[in-house]
Amino acid sequence: MKISVVVPAFNEEARIGETVRRIGRFMETLPNAADLIIVDDGSRDATARVVEQLQSPRLRLIRNPTNHGKGYAVKQGMREATGDY
Repeated sequence: MKISVVVPAFNEEARIGETVRRIGRFMETLPNAADLIIVDDGSRDATARVVEQLQSPRLRLIRNPTNHGKGYAVKQGMREATGDY
């Protein structure tokens, strides 16, 4: 069983780095973790840049040019997920 974690983000520059690192450490403890998907939903700050600087084979960034809302971002991330859950 593989899991994917989807994190919608909007103007999260100050928090996203530590959030991604913590989730990444947790996923390393799982035997079959699939991927961590960050959906930058039209942020006007450096959210995407912070995520891009974090190197991990499981980490993927999806960028929306404009904000569509949390539900849209989660749905978009789920469509891109490779895990079973």
